[in-house]
Amino acid sequence: CGNFIKLEIIPDRKYLLPNNEATLQATKILADEGFTVLPYMYPDLYFAKAMRDAGAAAIMPLGSLIGSN
Repeated sequence: CGNFIKLEIIPDRKYLLPNNEATLQATKILADEGFTVLPYMYPDLYFAKAMRDAGAAAIMPLGSLIGSN
């Protein structure tokens, strides 16, 4: 239970949108080191498949902007 990591790489301070390319790179590194990676990503089928192939245990796509109603 101690090796789970929720991964969020969000360089955009205004809209808080995740960076898929950086998240994919970090997912590969962390999965190779034995972590169970749960990446948060902007919805994109290409990157979702790439994150799965990189070792992501589950993928959390953005549903709506943070703070939106």
